[in-house]
Amino acid sequence: MVELIRCEFCKLKRRRVLWLLAFAACLFPVPVVLLSGSSGGGVEGAFETASLILLSWIGVPLMVPFLAGLLAALLFCTEQDNGTLKNLYTIPVRPAVLALAKVAVIFLLAVVFTLLTFLAALAAAVGFGFSVAGLARKLAAAVLAGLFYAALSLPAVFLVLWLRRGMLLSVLLSGVYAVVLETMVWREVYAISNGRTPDWADPSLWTPPVLIFRWYPGFVSSVADTAEITAQDLFFLVPTWQVATACAAVTALCLPLILWVWKRREV
Repeated sequence: MVELIRCEFCKLKRRRVLWLLAFAACLFPVPVVLLSGSSGGGVEGAFETASLILLSWIGVPLMVPFLAGLLAALLFCTEQDNGTLKNLYTIPVRPAVLALAKVAVIFLLAVVFTLLTFLAALAAAVGFGFSVAGLARKLAAAVLAGLFYAALSLPAVFLVLWLRRGMLLSVLLSGVYAVVLETMVWREVYAISNGRTPDWADPSLWTPPVLIFRWYPGFVSSVADTAEITAQDLFFLVPTWQVATACAAVTALCLPLILWVWKRREV
């Protein structure tokens, strides 16, 4: 498995589009940190505000599903299009193991993309002279956010494999899926910003992307910070195990479907 994952990375390193996405991951946080400092966050809260925006609101929630769909098209479709898939099966490599290696690459690159976003925001905050605190917890939150959103991206991976209509449609499909997830988060952000009392019976409040948005502030808060959180805020925040359970459920549902579509593909 480790050797298969290494081989998948070797094939991807020739793809310039991935380097462009890595550049975007490093470039996008800079204006977000600057705007966070100039729009009320101040020197003390600019990095915290930017981290929330990038890891649970706009940056990672939008880009990781798009990245996963693009990777699915590159990893799963290229070998069959080039006629090299049958050669792999003569080694022999079991189809399920090969598919799991490709999914593992998607998870790893999602974490790498999230860490690049976080580190770029950190560098921008230090460069602009903003204070930085709680780095260990925010770094852990970046890793977990990458894993969570990689899990939520598996439906897009399944759709790319199932439909298999070329690179352009795969990119469009993953982009639409990313926008749908982002819209779920924006709906709740808009409601909160307008002072609406959360309706805990609202199903949208318990969707996985919104759960991640609700999980992040409580996870990165220190013990001293939680003393300033109101009882309603504490009820709004969710523990890590709830988010992990939701993402594990998505993975348990989508991974067998991905393996099923991959196994029945003709070589």
